Amino acid sequence: MLPPYNLYWGTNHLLPQFCFGKSTVLTVHDLLILKHPDDQPYPQYYAQRFVSSLRRADRIVAISKTTASDLIDLFPWTKDKITIALQGYEQSLLPRKDLKTIRERFPYPYVVMLGGHRPRKNLALGIEAVALLQKQGVPIRILLTGDVHGCFQPLLQQYPDAVQRTGMLTRGELAALLIYSQALLSPSLYEGFGLPLLEAMAAGCPVLALDTPIYREVGSDAALLVPHDPEGWANALDRLLHDSMLRKEHIERGFENLKRFNWDKTAEVYSKTFHQLLN
Repeated sequence: MLPPYNLYWGTNHLLPQFCFGKSTVLTVHDLLILKHPDDQPYPQYYAQRFVSSLRRADRIVAISKTTASDLIDLFPWTKDKITIALQGYEQSLLPRKDLKTIRERFPYPYVVMLGGHRPRKNLALGIEAVALLQKQGVPIRILLTGDVHGCFQPLLQQYPDAVQRTGMLTRGELAALLIYSQALLSPSLYEGFGLPLLEAMAAGCPVLALDTPIYREVGSDAALLVPHDPEGWANALDRLLHDSMLRKEHIERGFENLKRFNWDKTAEVYSKTFHQLLN
C-alpha cells in the first residue's frame, strides 16, 4: 500500500498495475528486454509489462537520444511524450590505498573491459584484438572486471595469456584501475547509455569503443570508434599505446566531453517534467 500521491515515477522501465488516474513518469534506460531478451530473466513477462507501462505513462524519459530513437522506431505512438535526460557520472575522491592496491595487483601494462559481461558485451572482439597484439610482441594484457557469463568460458580458455579476471572491485579500486589502464575497451553490441566511457574519461583513460549509435552519442569525438573487426581494433589499440600525441588528444577530448554530462542538468529535466504534469 502507498500513501496518497499526486505523481508516480517509475525509475526503471515499469509502472505498477495500480497506477490509474494519477500522473505518471516512466524512465527508460534501454530496450534490452526487447532487443536482447536472452540476457533477461522472464523476458516475455517483462516485455509485456514494459509495453503496458509505456502505454500508461503520461511522460517517458529516455536516458539518451539513441534510446529515444529506438523507442520511437518500435513504438511510434510514444514520440509525443518522450523527453531526453542524459545521465551524469560520479566524481568521487579516490583513497590512496586503492591506488597502491591496484598498482601492486597489476604492475604490468593492461587495458580494461568493465563488467558484468553478458553475451551482448561482445568480449571476443576485445580479447582477440589484444591477442593479436601479443603475437606481434606487444606486452599488453586485458583485465575483465565483475562477473563473466558462462558462454565466454571457451574464449577465456582459448586465450589464457591475454586475459585476467579481477573479480568484484570497490568503486575506489575501479577508479584506480582506470587511472593506470592504457585504455578502456568497450565492444558492446548494445547499450542504452554507456556510463563506463564517462568513468574512463574522468580517470584520464582513453576509450576504444565499437562504432555504434550510442557510443557515437556518448563518446562523441573523444572515443576512438572502430567497426567490428579484430585486426582494425588491434591496429587502433596499438596506436593508442604507442602514439603519445593521439593518446593525449583523446584524453583531453574526454575531459571536454564530460562537460555535457551532469547530474544537476539531469535533475532539471525531471523537475521540469514533474512540474508540467502537476500544474
